[in-house]
Amino acid sequence: MAALFRQLLVNVAAAAILGGISLQAVKEGPLHEMVRVAAGLMMTLALLVPLSRAPAVKMAFSSTLGEVQSAAAFAALENQRVAASSVGNAIAVYIQDRAKEMGVKCSASVHMEGDENGMLVTRGVTLYIEGASEEERAAVCGMVAQECGIPIYLLEVKGR
Repeated sequence: MAALFRQLLVNVAAAAILGGISLQAVKEGPLHEMVRVAAGLMMTLALLVPLSRAPAVKMAFSSTLGEVQSAAAFAALENQRVAASSVGNAIAVYIQDRAKEMGVKCSASVHMEGDENGMLVTRGVTLYIEGASEEERAAVCGMVAQECGIPIYLLEVKGR
């Protein structure tokens, strides 16, 4: 603690002397104001740098840094989950609208997730088709594969 106080005192004294000499060297004008601001910043740093090396401050910053990193990781996962849900819903609405244009009553559910690179990947699509012939079901599946770029093996068709 005594070493910290001694370092603080030496830093503040050196900054005060250097700032005073600098302010005396530059008289009135805009340069004087800039030197004054620089001297103020130097005094602030002279106070803060020794304090940042104190063990209690280091422990406080390290625990805070860990909390911030944890919160950032959670936010990134939540952001990816929301993006996957939003994109999946948009694709489902598109499929439903296109099926309606084709004359087929269809509701869709698209399941998306983020991969290890953070890219959204379609994991599966469930189509609920009621009252359609096999040709109409095949046409809707073909449309999903062609227009949405979703492989046929990821499609699951339910309903009669």
